[in-house]
Amino acid sequence: MNDSGLKAVSQINTGCNRDRAKLATVLLLMLWLIATSAQAKEQIWQVPIFFVTDRQPSINLQEGLQTGGFQSKKTVYGTKRLKEVDTISGLHAGIAEICIPVMAGTKLTDWQKSGVTMKTVAGTQPPKITEFNCHSSADFKDEFDSQLFEALAKCKNKEVFVFVHGFNDSFNDAGETAAELAFYTGCPTILYSWPSAQKVYRYSLDECNNEWSQEHFNQLVEHLYTLKKEKNLKINIVAHSMGNRLFIRALPVFTGSGIFSDIYLVNPDFDAQTFVHYLARCMPKTGVVGGVRGQFLVSRKDKALSLAEGVFGGYTRLGQGSDFTLSALLSPSLFNKVWGEHSNSFKPSAAGADKIPEKDLEALRIASIAKCLRVIDVTSLDHGWIGHKVPIEYIAWTHFNNSPPEGYEVVEEPSQGSNRSARFFAKMCGQKLTKPVGDYLVVRPLNPHGNKLKQSPTAVAKETKVTKDTAVASDEKVKVEVDTELEKQP
Repeated sequence: MNDSGLKAVSQINTGCNRDRAKLATVLLLMLWLIATSAQAKEQIWQVPIFFVTDRQPSINLQEGLQTGGFQSKKTVYGTKRLKEVDTISGLHAGIAEICIPVMAGTKLTDWQKSGVTMKTVAGTQPPKITEFNCHSSADFKDEFDSQLFEALAKCKNKEVFVFVHGFNDSFNDAGETAAELAFYTGCPTILYSWPSAQKVYRYSLDECNNEWSQEHFNQLVEHLYTLKKEKNLKINIVAHSMGNRLFIRALPVFTGSGIFSDIYLVNPDFDAQTFVHYLARCMPKTGVVGGVRGQFLVSRKDKALSLAEGVFGGYTRLGQGSDFTLSALLSPSLFNKVWGEHSNSFKPSAAGADKIPEKDLEALRIASIAKCLRVIDVTSLDHGWIGHKVPIEYIAWTHFNNSPPEGYEVVEEPSQGSNRSARFFAKMCGQKLTKPVGDYLVVRPLNPHGNKLKQSPTAVAKETKVTKDTAVASDEKVKVEVDTELEKQP
């Protein structure tokens, strides 16, 4: 090639290099704009939560105890069980200051403004851990209780939330969810964290550790019951996924005490029919404890529970909200046929109940149960391919307003049964799923194209009230379905 040819090639290469440089500059500029735009849409809030855990610390906490707090990028509490050297009551407790992202410009509600002390910070920081000098539930009456009462004194609502996390959750991940709960409710929140292995393929180990943690959780519940009696506190609980097992297995411990006022069982990873057995055995003979409100929050997008269903031979999980026996709670005819002698355990405890005609008594009983145990379909609030999320903002809003957030409504719709993935695993395991009967409450957006939760004091109340008349009407509506489904039962 002659000199002129080489010169032309050199000019072409130079031009190409310039174009590449320009393109790289444009791409970098675009990435910077995207990053700054994302930062502008979010604010970082630092929220304090209380925690109780039987996880083994993964780092030396002595330095933190001496300096008034420990901050590390590494998870402070790991995946192993706390060593039971001298006692089975070994626990760690304290305060963790957790950073969570919140949409910029979010207006705080009245209960947030008068709630727990929280602040905005410049950027995300590792959790700051301040341990109390507590090594068992017997020690809580000192530092733990005094700090909790101090936090409550600053809050308008004298309520405490307990959050129990599920499978495959680290201490920090569970802490973020608990911090979101504290942020949106404005209430002091206690995280109970058991030693999850934090690996999807270690599901069986999580089951084992969850069962091992039961006695520690029971001790916390018993201590909270003491505080409730002494200080007249209102205590609520949010349990997610496998964390529901701790709550349900503790039913014999606190049944009839009324320790928890509002109970939110989110995507419970627990055998549906086994739960019904617990309920039949543990429900007080005098009827439902007054003032208790329980909600099963279920999602048809939840594929994690479908996988769990496959692990357990195709039997329905409680969080799928599609079990025939569970739906017996809402129909007098179905209730008596399925529950048999246990149905007498659910009679209302109101004065003069023994003088009410049996037909009316059944309607009142179902209305009473439906008031305190409701299945609510929150599929419209779930997100991600797997689903299985905790709708924290929905829980906070409905807790204080008895109504759905702005842009949503709660309607009664026929229960849909299992989703496609659940039916697949049931078929693989040789199980025939039975469709639940009756109606469930379904949360759905008023505008299907904009399902973002928008908190506003002007939200319209759309509470569905279950009365004697609606209970009777519901019975007539599902009578045909009841008889059909009963014929299908083996």
